[in-house]
Amino acid sequence: MRFRIVGACVMALALGSGSALATSAGPPSGGNSASQSNATTQVVPVAVSAPITAPVNAAVPIAVGGSNGDTTQSNDTAVDGSATNNRTTQVALQSSGGDAKHHKGSGSGGNSASQSNATTQVVPVAVSAPITAPVNAAVPIAVLGSNGDTTQSSDTAVDGSATNNATDQVIVQDAGSNGSNSASQSNATTQVVPVAVAAPITAPVNLAVPIAVLGSNGDVTQSNATYVDGSATNNRTGQTIVQATRPHGGKGCTDAAGAGNSASQSNATTQVLPIAVAAPITAPVNLAVPIAVLGSNGDVTQSNATYVDGSATNNATDQVIVQGVGADDGHKNGTALSAQDDGTAPSGGITQSNETYVDGSATNNRTEQLIVQGAGLNSASQSNATTQLIPIALALPITAPANLAAPVALGLPALPTLPLPALPVGV
Repeated sequence: MRFRIVGACVMALALGSGSALATSAGPPSGGNSASQSNATTQVVPVAVSAPITAPVNAAVPIAVGGSNGDTTQSNDTAVDGSATNNRTTQVALQSSGGDAKHHKGSGSGGNSASQSNATTQVVPVAVSAPITAPVNAAVPIAVLGSNGDTTQSSDTAVDGSATNNATDQVIVQDAGSNGSNSASQSNATTQVVPVAVAAPITAPVNLAVPIAVLGSNGDVTQSNATYVDGSATNNRTGQTIVQATRPHGGKGCTDAAGAGNSASQSNATTQVLPIAVAAPITAPVNLAVPIAVLGSNGDVTQSNATYVDGSATNNATDQVIVQGVGADDGHKNGTALSAQDDGTAPSGGITQSNETYVDGSATNNRTEQLIVQGAGLNSASQSNATTQLIPIALALPITAPANLAAPVALGLPALPTLPLPALPVGV
């Protein structure tokens, strides 16, 4: 995770919607207080997402005493399967104090916010298994004629995400002149035998069997572009606190007395036999069998570009605290902080290629803690405790691209040369 510190006088913050949102704005000398609490208990919750798609293009043009034109088939498929047993979002936005530009009023206001969340899950099961199998099939047949070119392509994206629990807590506070901010976040998660399985599957198939008798087959071009992503997570926690104060002191804004920030984050996770399995599978196939009798076959070009990513995580925690004491917009002194994640009948040539990228990541526990503080009175605390018994994380991305070309061309065999009998002399 990359962060960038930016000097500014006023911090503009934009946040997405959440399941719990508290917003408050106080008068120049007023204050705000907000509290959010959530408790969730689940016993054998089961979430299954298994979208299935199987688009098929089939073409069988037949020409007798004539020719078939070109055949073009394509499939563009996107399948997303997401299974989640519990997701909690808590957001608190607070603003108080004097005028942000001219420091009107004494501005003795302050902000206070607390968020708490507790989740207990017993044998939660989340399974995501989106499946797609696009098929392009072309069998052009020409007798006493020719077949045109055949072009087949599949562009497939499959995303499977299985999550048993996800928690996001966000507090944003902007105090006025000589104001202060106080924020607290607490989260506790207990999971007993949580199971998260992500197994997206895709199997695109291109099949071309052009047949020409006393004629010729055109070129055959087949391609597959496949992206498969499988993510299995048993627990994920994100805690973010952003605080800004503007000291009162006139044009220079240099008096920081009385302005301060206090922030605390706490997270505790207990998992017993957590199991996370990510097994994305892809098997793209290109199959071309051009057949020419007393004729010719064109070129055959086959290609597969495959990307497979499997990520299995039992627990992930992110804690971020950003604190700044600075001047308002238009003043040079002070600093506001922001964090950004920053035969004799010829056959044509055959060209086959596979481009494959496979990434597998298995993580039992990951914790990131970040504190960024500017000048002034700042106090920050972060605490994280994780207990895992027999954690199992498996990432098993599988890919098996196949290109198969079997052109067949049959021509007339060469006739034997027969000696001519000698003519009698004088005849």
